[in-house]
Amino acid sequence: ADDFKSKVNLFVETKSSSPALLVVATNDYERVLQQMSPQLDKNKQIMIFESRYQGWGPAITSFNISTYGLSYLLGRLYARTGCTRNAVIAALPNDPKLEEAIVGLQDGLAKGYADTGIDYACDMFYLAEDASGYAASDSAFRLTAQLLDAGYQTLLPLAGGANNGIYRYIRTTYNTLIIGMDIQIEDRVTFSPASLVRHLDRKVYDYLDEWWLGQLKPGFTNYMMTDSIATQLYISPIASFYMTSYENRYWEDYVGDYWDESVQAEKDYWSKIQ
Repeated sequence: ADDFKSKVNLFVETKSSSPALLVVATNDYERVLQQMSPQLDKNKQIMIFESRYQGWGPAITSFNISTYGLSYLLGRLYARTGCTRNAVIAALPNDPKLEEAIVGLQDGLAKGYADTGIDYACDMFYLAEDASGYAASDSAFRLTAQLLDAGYQTLLPLAGGANNGIYRYIRTTYNTLIIGMDIQIEDRVTFSPASLVRHLDRKVYDYLDEWWLGQLKPGFTNYMMTDSIATQLYISPIASFYMTSYENRYWEDYVGDYWDESVQAEKDYWSKIQ
């Protein structure tokens, strides 16, 4: 935190006649930046990624790419597979960004299984108590082995780089579904019917382009599932093999069934926490 404060202070104090932008490419320092409340010259701006705070000053731009809505939709879809033992492997507890996806999936599964009347479980497992969990690939590998031995059928990986340990073990099995999160993972694992893809790179490029053109506006923007430039649901061509019913319908058809419900669920979620 001290190193971050020093960089912000240097940015604030350095005189410049040209436009200047400080990019904070993580929300880890969100609270520190709030406490500092830097006073910027009119030609300086700060942009912070993945921040959910909305009270920034007039020269700070922030955005969040919500994962709740599409996670809810994935929960609805995966409930149709009949897999009743589901596990979430997350890097650490109490991370607001991870909570969006976790709560969304849990709410979608709950609604989906309520419709079928089938008992199910969605259990939480954490790799660490702090951000070191994002690099705990070996621990993720071992935990995945333990969960599959215990009979879990579906996994949601939310552990950043440590997800590679999960993928590595999953490739040795043929009876576990894995939900893709952030990236399309069909080519990394054995069975992944659907993935939630976040296009963080696209939004960053758009913001940098706006700044370059002198059009970057301060304030907070929350991109939800209806913003296809920010998020996308990828359905595997073989996804329909995982449905328990024989209705001769594709997963894309069910996406249409649950889309409006998921959009409304995401709006309701954000109205409660904002």
